[in-house]
Amino acid sequence: MKTLAVLLAIIAAGKFGYQEYLYRAAAEEAIVAAYRSHAIESCDRAAKAAQTPLALSQPSRIALRIGRRREDVMIWQVDHAGWHDRYRAAYLELSFGHTTRVACEYDLRTSIAALRRT
Repeated sequence: MKTLAVLLAIIAAGKFGYQEYLYRAAAEEAIVAAYRSHAIESCDRAAKAAQTPLALSQPSRIALRIGRRREDVMIWQVDHAGWHDRYRAAYLELSFGHTTRVACEYDLRTSIAALRRT
C-alpha cells in the first residue's frame, strides 16, 4: 500500500510538472509571436542609430528572458532601484547568426531595444 501511495504521488508530481512546462512553453511562444515584429523593427532602428553595419531584420533566434543577469542586485535587496530589472522585467533576446557577435534586447515594458556585444 505504501508503494502504491508513493507511485501515485510521483505520477501526480510528474503530471503537474508537465502541465507547468506546457503552460510556460505556450506562453513564451505566444509572447514571442505577439512582439516579434515590434522587436525586430526596434532593434533595426537601434542598429541604425548606433551605425552598426549589420542588417538586423532576420534574427536567427528569439527567446523570452525574465530579468537581466547583468544587473548586480541580490534577491534580498528588494529596495534596490535595479531589483525589478534583475528579477521581474521581461525581455526578448534576439540573436543574429553564428558569425555576428551582436545581440539585441527588447524590453517589453518600455518598448526599447538595446544592442550588446556577446
